[in-house]
Amino acid sequence: MNTIKLVKIKSDFSLSIRIIRNGMASFILEVSGAIVIFAFNKAVFSLIGDIGLSAYSIIANINLICAAIFTGVAQAIQPIISINFGGKKTDRINKSIKYAIITSIVLGISFYIIGLIIPKPIVLIFNRDNIELMKITVNGIRLYFIAFLFMGVNISLVSYFQSIEKAKISIFSSLSRGIIFILIGLFLLPKVFSINGVWLTATFAEVITLIINLAYVFINRKHLIN
Repeated sequence: MNTIKLVKIKSDFSLSIRIIRNGMASFILEVSGAIVIFAFNKAVFSLIGDIGLSAYSIIANINLICAAIFTGVAQAIQPIISINFGGKKTDRINKSIKYAIITSIVLGISFYIIGLIIPKPIVLIFNRDNIELMKITVNGIRLYFIAFLFMGVNISLVSYFQSIEKAKISIFSSLSRGIIFILIGLFLLPKVFSINGVWLTATFAEVITLIINLAYVFINRKHLIN
């Protein structure tokens, strides 16, 4: 027996706006990737030329993998927090974000230690011949990987804010770490630290964004999920 029936769906414009507003942070997160790569390429090329672009391409590829792992953690908690937010189960929400943050910190420390101790084997996957490229990329990895200590926590907090429908802070957080402070960092830091300033820009953006996120959580802790 065929049980499929065609029905006319009543559109709910306010619900659509709510969905778009709440999902905007994820959209910004994806779009910002292209902007960041372009900005980094421009900054690196202006300082050390073509070889710098090769070094950044290696670091950017590794960054994509690590960021994807952090995003996986964030996406895993999103439905759990959303369901419990609807059910007003505060304890479960707090446990979920706590586990996500702990996991992100452990992963971030692991990524940083790997980049600090064994950067050469990582670079050898991409380059075996150019000694100068090896030297530049190894230095870049050791500095850029500091960002992983904070990146995972920020990504999890953005997911958390989305899950409890705090669209404004989730959008601002995504803009901060994905565009605003990246561009500010690329403008300011290379003037002081040259190419090292480029490698430290991601950390600059992540640290400032984390401070903003934690300040928001602390200030609104009493009614954040009520």
